[in-house]
Amino acid sequence: MPSVLHQIGVGTEFLGGGGLHQLGLVIPGMPLMPIGTNGKVAWSQTQLTEDVTDWYSERLKLDDAGAPAAVLFQGEWKPLTRVDERYVIADIPLFGSVGRTESWPRYVTQDGRLLADFEGRSVSATDPLNPGETRVSTASGFVVPADLDGDGVIYAISFDYGGFDPGSVLTAQDALGRANDVVEFRDATRGLVAYSQNFAVADGDGNILYTSYQAVPCRGYLARNTDGTWADGSDPSLLLDGTRYGGFHIPVKDGLVDAANPGFSGTTFTYGSGPVMRMVVSMKGGVVQGRNIIPGGQSGIPSLPDGEANPHFADQAALWLGNEAYPLRYVRAGRGGGSDRARGLRAVGADDQGEGDGGQQQDEEAGDEDQGSAAPPGLHGWIELNRA
Repeated sequence: MPSVLHQIGVGTEFLGGGGLHQLGLVIPGMPLMPIGTNGKVAWSQTQLTEDVTDWYSERLKLDDAGAPAAVLFQGEWKPLTRVDERYVIADIPLFGSVGRTESWPRYVTQDGRLLADFEGRSVSATDPLNPGETRVSTASGFVVPADLDGDGVIYAISFDYGGFDPGSVLTAQDALGRANDVVEFRDATRGLVAYSQNFAVADGDGNILYTSYQAVPCRGYLARNTDGTWADGSDPSLLLDGTRYGGFHIPVKDGLVDAANPGFSGTTFTYGSGPVMRMVVSMKGGVVQGRNIIPGGQSGIPSLPDGEANPHFADQAALWLGNEAYPLRYVRAGRGGGSDRARGLRAVGADDQGEGDGGQQQDEEAGDEDQGSAAPPGLHGWIELNRA
């Protein structure tokens, strides 16, 4: 079996200009480089299993021809949108494929969820149908929607997926490969809607970035019982009640996730995103410092009794969006006579600093041992070794 990734070099200067100069690995047929370096930034990525899909149980109404026509949502029948998809099948006798063109419809709810399966009778592509029946192509085969169990309800399954919202994956990937430093790389990841990858990145100035940034549904609108467990029909690990809950929406502006509109609300169907998942650590000059990180991670997710966002995030969101959050200086814990058993790295943020004196006070308090140079043992040496 051939390798998934192949080594390649790209230099557009040999094709008349463009300024693209990269070396790395590509997936054959993919127009952009997922792993590599442009001489200023080097990056790699691994698969992230991110929860950007919700599944729903629907109640279905058929039209006179037996085709899906509407779903019940919050007490009203909402018409479905039918989208006819055309497939051209190649004529390859060796594989038993007869050349032809087929057209099959798919059905979409009023808020963009795709119907994936239906209660009904399984049939083949050619089985004869009775009057008032329609054959529907689904993920599990062909189905004639019908109330098989006689309970008076025809059920269906739909799903919403982050990738249904307009993103710019190819444009974002191109921007990743053109980044001049890890900050530009990090900012470009906002275009990767539903991409779901972990990135490890380093630049020529000694900065490193780890990010698995992903806009995900905050799901604060899903009901819970008094003991914190999910209420019936509200567990996102199962089928959500599609008669009560609609699809989520990830706001995108100019091809990027609109982080200025996080929608941390208990009543709206939108997304949440944790700033700690876009962590830049600067190691320039031997000083280990986190840049533009809000301590607490995803504390903006609705967590207060009234469904509002935790203010620990809200009062710093503007700083984070402007790439102006207080830097976190990492120093060794357990100093000044403390026990060595607690020794390690701790973050010194704005709360550790006196007003108006920037980072001066924290450095003076830290002492000679803790001048922000407390990198994990051997890390600086490892970096220097690989530079050589």
